[in-house]
Formats: sequence, structure tokens, C-alpha cells
Amino acid sequence: MKVKSTNSIFFSKFSLIFKIILFVLILSLITSVIAFSIVAPISKDLRSDIDKVGIGYKFVDYIDASLHGENLDSARAALIDATTQIDDVMAAWSGEMAAAISILILFIIIFAILYFMAFYTITDIVNSFMSSNSDFGFAANYIKNLKKSFIFSVFYTLYVIVLYVVGFGLALAIGLLMSQLNAILGLFTMVLLAIGTLALRRALVPFWMPAMAAKDMSIKDAFIKNFELLKGTFWRMFGEYFVIYTVALVALIGAGVLTFGVAVLIVYAGAWLYMQIKDMVEYYHLNGMKYYIDEQKVVNPKKIYRDAVLDDENFSLN
Repeated sequence: MKVKSTNSIFFSKFSLIFKIILFVLILSLITSVIAFSIVAPISKDLRSDIDKVGIGYKFVDYIDASLHGENLDSARAALIDATTQIDDVMAAWSGEMAAAISILILFIIIFAILYFMAFYTITDIVNSFMSSNSDFGFAANYIKNLKKSFIFSVFYTLYVIVLYVVGFGLALAIGLLMSQLNAILGLFTMVLLAIGTLALRRALVPFWMPAMAAKDMSIKDAFIKNFELLKGTFWRMFGEYFVIYTVALVALIGAGVLTFGVAVLIVYAGAWLYMQIKDMVEYYHLNGMKYYIDEQKVVNPKKIYRDAVLDDENFSLN
């Protein structure tokens, strides 16, 4: 029932995908232009010396050698040598490097906060549709919930940063360790753990935003409610998100290759929207709340699927 409901709502709100894409493009453009205009003059000479080292090309060569099993030792040695040279460059330009990195980190955090604010916006739009068949505009909702989504996003950004630093750090460390035994095994382990980190991020707090949107809870109360609802459902949610992220990754790669990158944003935004809808559907089911799956049908989670779509005479959420 939940999969069918999620799919139905997804196609009912498909137009949100293009609004998400527009939001991401505008946000990326504005923040990158401002950040670059500040960092570029400071780091001009530093970037020139880093380019001479060619660490990016050597990293790509190492990955290519790992995949093909050819010239792996020389590729690894070249990468290690480039890393050593980078250390020397950084030491020579320590002041400029510190300033550039600080500015970049600041803008990454600003971008993340504004970006994650849209998570709550999408959740609230989906909730409005599910609860009352209402159509809430993206920009209007983003502005309406500015204060609440901003405070939420600050905490959510901190949560994501900590989880990503630990999760991706372990993925990289364990992957490199495993590559000493077998290069393919190391790369596979690294990707597997990275996907696991992404799945864990969603699986730990799937009901945080839904509780805020559907029940108008405070950020703190919704956070507590999330873990109450998570009991007995965490591993299922983690497994489902692991599968979703794996499929999304394959779809992103396929879209990038087959459409020369044109469809990458569509797949990315579609996966984002689908996961927000999935969280809302799960929340509604756990709380036994009726909801719209399209403009004509309402589902009652307390009934089996063939009886859950209500007849016209019962077409009410009250």
C-alpha cells in the first residue's frame, strides 16, 4: 500500500521536480558567484601552484589503474608524491590557504542551510496535498516557513556535517585499507559504505520533518517524536533507503552517460522528491491518518489496500 501511495503522490506532484531544479540552479549560481568573487583574488597564486602539481589528474589515473589493474603501483606512487608536493605548496601559502578555506567553508555552510530549508518546504507542500488536496507554491511556501525552516535547517545541517565527516571518513579509510588486498574490493567497499552513510542520514530522522509539517510540532518535540516512531522501523527504513540510493546512483550515472548529463538534475530532483514523499506516507501510516494519493482518491491506512481507497460518499478526511 505504501509504495503504491508514494508512487501515486509522486506522479501527482511531479511538477515539483522542475521547481526543485530551478531552486538548486539559482541557489548554486548565486552562492558560487559570490564565493568565487571573494576567493579568486585571494587564492590566485595558490591555485596556480596547485595546478602545476596535477593532483587531480593523478587521482583520476589512480582510480583508472585500480579499475583496470594496470600500473597500480606507479599510479599510487605518483598520487602519494603529488600529495607530498601539495603539502609543500600549502605550507608556502598558509595564510592565503587559511583565508580561502575559511571563506569556502562559510559559503558551503550557508549553501547547505538554504538548501536544507527546501527539505521542509517540500515536506510541507506534500503534507498540504495529502491532508487537504491543497496546491501550495514552492516559492510561497519557502517564504512562508522561512523562520521555522531556517532554524530547523541549522540543526539539520550540523547533523549532516557530523554524520558525513564520520561516515565518509570511515568509508574512505576502510576502502583504502581494503584496496591493499584488492583494488576492486577496496573501491566497492568505499562505494558501499558511502551509500550506507547516505541511507543512514535519511533513516535516522525520517519523521522529524513530517511531524513538524503534519502536527505543527516544534523542532525539539518533532525530533523526540521521530525517535519514538523509529522504534521497530529503523532497520526497515535503512534497508529501503539503501536500495533507493543505490537505484538513484545507478540512474544518475545512466542519465549522465545516455543524455550527456542533461537528465542528471531531473533524476536528482526526482529522487529528492520521492524520498520526501516516502517519509510523509510512512508518517501518515504510523499515525493512522487518512490522506489523498491524487485529486480523486483518499487512502485510509487502517484498511487493506483494496478497501483503503474511499468511495465518493466517504470522501472526507474528517
